[in-house]
Amino acid sequence: MAATATAANNIVRCWMGAGATALVVPMINAWGVGWTGTFLGLMIIFFSPMLWYIMRNGPTWRKEAKEKRDKKAEKKLAHDLER
Repeated sequence: MAATATAANNIVRCWMGAGATALVVPMINAWGVGWTGTFLGLMIIFFSPMLWYIMRNGPTWRKEAKEKRDKKAEKKLAHDLER
């Protein structure tokens, strides 16, 4: 399962890189290097709060997901033992 997640992450990362590369050349041609860099910097500033939100809440989400999985596994085990 971890290998599948890693592979999915890698393919999405590669697609995003290819898309960004294909997009940045027309942007530089239209706006110039300075404005393209400014735009990309503003995009980073704009999306950074999402990273903070995930970093802040991620451990709680993982804990809740683990508890849910554990509870489901306990129910399955109890059901299997009743048979």
